[in-house]
Amino acid sequence: MEPVAVLLASVIAVYCCQPTVAQFNQCTGENKCVNIRECAMFGPHFTEPAKWSNALKGEFRQRVCKRETINGVKVFKVCCPREPTAGRVLRGIELLNFTSCGTTSENRIAHGKYAKLFQFPWMTLLENKLGKFPCGATLIAERYVLTAAHCVREGDIVSVRLGEYDLDKTIDCSTNGEECAMPVQDIPVERIIMHDNYSNRHKRNDIALIRLSRKASLNDNVNPICLPVGPQMRTTVRNYVVAGWGTTHNSESSARLQFAVLTLMPNDKCLSRLRMEDRYVKLEESQLCAIGANMSDNCSGDSGGPLKTISVSGQFVQYGVVSFGLNTCGKLSAPGVYTRVENFADWILDNLED
Repeated sequence: MEPVAVLLASVIAVYCCQPTVAQFNQCTGENKCVNIRECAMFGPHFTEPAKWSNALKGEFRQRVCKRETINGVKVFKVCCPREPTAGRVLRGIELLNFTSCGTTSENRIAHGKYAKLFQFPWMTLLENKLGKFPCGATLIAERYVLTAAHCVREGDIVSVRLGEYDLDKTIDCSTNGEECAMPVQDIPVERIIMHDNYSNRHKRNDIALIRLSRKASLNDNVNPICLPVGPQMRTTVRNYVVAGWGTTHNSESSARLQFAVLTLMPNDKCLSRLRMEDRYVKLEESQLCAIGANMSDNCSGDSGGPLKTISVSGQFVQYGVVSFGLNTCGKLSAPGVYTRVENFADWILDNLED
């Protein structure tokens, strides 16, 4: 048996209380029996059950519907909810440009501290009534940015800045000065759409959309990131990237865009680590955790900014929204908690309008 099949079979055996392979389920309703790699709810680690949360392992037990051999490789299939294709959701999908989203003119990611000009053109900043930038966000469509609900709940965000790189410079140029970016775009907020079930105490459903008063002008330093919608946006990459200007509600900011390379941490292990510092913290399946190799990871991302990685199509896809973490910056390494974007894909699409 192939290594992947061995791992998946072991998950079935353990969680279904049978010695080898569980009885397969019959898909009902709008669920379809598809290759597990085509079902977004099992991403990004589709065939690595060791990295699944206990809840996701339970979902696998309830959804596994078939095992077959394709080109000599054993493949498991699961009952997967069909992707939304009608009504307002379809219009939302059509507002996302899957061809050009997540593309960057700087395609090499090193383990450095500062990003390069044009490297993350979807990065944006939220500006409040005092002219400060308390949170980050990501451009996902020409008139929408995605951020955290805790960033906008006060109602004092009035503008979104796109195309920023170095806050200390009026015009951003590359290190050698050969290339310069277009001026930043400060676009007023038309409407804030915060998730109705957001919990400030537990940062549950910590996600929000901002509709801009006009379309962003796309260029080399202003371009949407992709969302994890559809099989072409799945990933097999182990490393993720968090980026921002280091601004949080409790720390100073960096003038220049920073990033850190992280790896995902299973929610059960993450919760155990977080409860060493805060015994009341809670995690849900709609949240995910990531941790870096050094203490800088907790200082590198804005609240509301993206946790992202490369899809099988070679484009950057946003899998998380920076939500919260421990106050351990510069003291010890600890995981950060992110809103799991996949779980809110329908909500996002249903709130996008022309």
